[in-house]
Amino acid sequence: MKVSVILPVYNGEKFLDRCIKSVLNQSYNNLELIIVDDYSSDNSRDIILKHVSLDKRVKYIFLNKNSGSPALPHNVGFENSTGNFIAYIDQDDEWFEEKLFKQINFYLKTKKNHNKKIGLITCYSEVIDKTKNQTFISTIDHTDNLENIILNPSNYCSGNSSILTFKDVIKDVGGRDETVGVFEDTDFLIRLALRGYYIDVFKEPLFRYYIHDNNFSNRGFAFLNKNKAEKMSVWFENYVIKHHHNFIKKREVLSYYLRGVSIFKFFAGQNKKSLIYLFEAIKTCPLCFKNYFHLILRFLPYLYKLIFRLKYYFIIKK
Repeated sequence: MKVSVILPVYNGEKFLDRCIKSVLNQSYNNLELIIVDDYSSDNSRDIILKHVSLDKRVKYIFLNKNSGSPALPHNVGFENSTGNFIAYIDQDDEWFEEKLFKQINFYLKTKKNHNKKIGLITCYSEVIDKTKNQTFISTIDHTDNLENIILNPSNYCSGNSSILTFKDVIKDVGGRDETVGVFEDTDFLIRLALRGYYIDVFKEPLFRYYIHDNNFSNRGFAFLNKNKAEKMSVWFENYVIKHHHNFIKKREVLSYYLRGVSIFKFFAGQNKKSLIYLFEAIKTCPLCFKNYFHLILRFLPYLYKLIFRLKYYFIIKK
């Protein structure tokens, strides 16, 4: 059984060699590595071509313009895949040597005991936080309730680099949605659950996730420039509109997402739209007191921005 590993790349020269080696050094070696370069302007291409010349399992696709998010590279990689299994890795992550071997064996051993459709196998991760000089194991929850996945998808999967899925499942569920940008991974998990597929968890860390100053999840809103915030706000707005009918089943969840759109709109300089979404969040869940806190601070915009920066310096950097 062949595994197609899809690696989107954009200006990843700092981490890329380590990432590629972690895939090619897998103990389960019946694989192909499909690298989709999203029009990098750094030294990524030279690093990739070095590995292409050394290992025939590496395929290289260079896009002629930048798409702005991993969704299109993921889809291009899938369209060029030949494996039965599909796996993903982010350019700044690193797999353990037994990652694929353990996940495949776990699936083969447990599928006989399942009366459910398994659409994806995830795993724990070893998190290396460069900003705090800390290392820890990140675990995730397992659920037999598909609605839990639909409402809080990120609680049940450790991210793209953890995923082992199947070509037939992706054909059934559909590829990554390019209209939701960087939220394409959780959108995929929601659609997976909506089609009746469950997520199984291998309860050991099988990859390293690095937290560094370039992660949006680390820097958050604090350092978003206006153009980036505008793009992110459109993606997140599309994501929330698309799944509104699912999120409404739990009002505090929908309120949380609406508030998120409001924050993106604020940093994009779209104050009117920002307030519309914030009032919609309050209307959706009147007892969610965080919404009122955000509303008060919205009339103190400089303080509002300062709070996000302080959160970065004193919570992330502590």
